[in-house]
Amino acid sequence: MNEKIDNLNGFIPDQDPGVRIELRKELFPVIERISRIIPPKLVWELFSSKPGQIKRRIVFPRLRVDTVILSTDDGISLSKFYEKKEKWEKSAEWYKWSSQQVFKALLWVEVGFQGLENLANSPASKNWTSGIGNFVNAQERAEGIMFKGKLMFNDCLRNFIEFRDQREIDNDIFTQYKVEYLLDPYRQQN
Repeated sequence: MNEKIDNLNGFIPDQDPGVRIELRKELFPVIERISRIIPPKLVWELFSSKPGQIKRRIVFPRLRVDTVILSTDDGISLSKFYEKKEKWEKSAEWYKWSSQQVFKALLWVEVGFQGLENLANSPASKNWTSGIGNFVNAQERAEGIMFKGKLMFNDCLRNFIEFRDQREIDNDIFTQYKVEYLLDPYRQQN
């Protein structure tokens, strides 16, 4: 594993001493792959829980892909809503937020886990409950993610890409980090 990850150099910013940090070392290979694309400070920002989200502790790395997917759909809907009202600035704000959510999800799934199936079979999937339920075992969760979860994930990405392509957006977080290629497999599904 990358020495930078083992030492967490540059990953963990100064924290309130009353906040406990829970490190999920089994997921450090995921973070190592992601850190080849984005800087450590952004890795921390995107893939750590916030104090108060989980009993006054920060969990790193962590991402609820199902929540990100659902909130992205809401963000695109709001962007379209403000677009119709000709409130361009608000529409742009919601697009920017949505693009960051999709960016986060694709980095986690496609770069970090190298595919949805690997995430589905990882302990990191335990907090994916949308469309699956809370009281399932690991095998049921993996099967649910690969069926309902995959449909949700693909639909969200297709909707996002359609919105992005129709508006010919070429100055977002994907272009900033030169990872537009992460969208291509989902674009081809349209």
